[in-house]
Amino acid sequence: MTTVAVAAPRYRGRPAWRILASILAVAALVWGTFNVVNLLAHSETHFTRTFSSDAIAVVEVSTDRGSVRVVASDRDNVSLSAYVRNGLGGTDHTAQVRGHRLLVDASCSVPVAYWCTASYTLRVPRGVAVVLWSGSGDVNVSGLTGAARLSSDHGDVDATRLRSTDVRANAQHGSIHLDLLRAPLRVQAASTHGDVTVVVPRNDSSYRVDASSDFGDTSVDVRTDPQSLRDIEASSQHGDVTVRYPAR
Repeated sequence: MTTVAVAAPRYRGRPAWRILASILAVAALVWGTFNVVNLLAHSETHFTRTFSSDAIAVVEVSTDRGSVRVVASDRDNVSLSAYVRNGLGGTDHTAQVRGHRLLVDASCSVPVAYWCTASYTLRVPRGVAVVLWSGSGDVNVSGLTGAARLSSDHGDVDATRLRSTDVRANAQHGSIHLDLLRAPLRVQAASTHGDVTVVVPRNDSSYRVDASSDFGDTSVDVRTDPQSLRDIEASSQHGDVTVRYPAR
């Protein structure tokens, strides 16, 4: 009896791991090239501008990436200091007075250009209203008496020495701290992932307080009255919520 050996079949196609490795290698090469170009396009700019405050009642600042800081004091103009970093595609930046508003805006023309940053510091008269937003960065305000709208998608919101009667703050991924020196009429503060703290002056004022947290502790240590005309709403989905007087 004759035994015939049968050879195992040989597959002509590439094994799956080789195909995957080739795809990953090409992707890594493209990504590496993109980062080199992005690095070569990197530049930094610092500049300051001054605006007469005679016609400015509202200051609006919006930046995709970067911090926003507003310092209010007894002054008769608005000073804008900017730090802008550019990468591939650049950082689009504008600052202009339109009617009674000073509009400052910065955006990233290429979303994955990580050098894109525009951070602002503004020194303003106490009485102006502010509307501030950062997509990725902290928002800070101090000394203001005008209305404040403060928000950050990825960053903390911090307001100190406020004498504003109307303050509204929002953070998606960050904490909120509001420190008021004068009893406010309206405060709204909400964070999705972060602590919320509202500090009001220790005096005879009472407040209608709505404080809540889905996953965190809630503490209210101020004089409350459900019929009060002074309203505080503070909430967090994932964080502690505190409404209190200043520490003694």
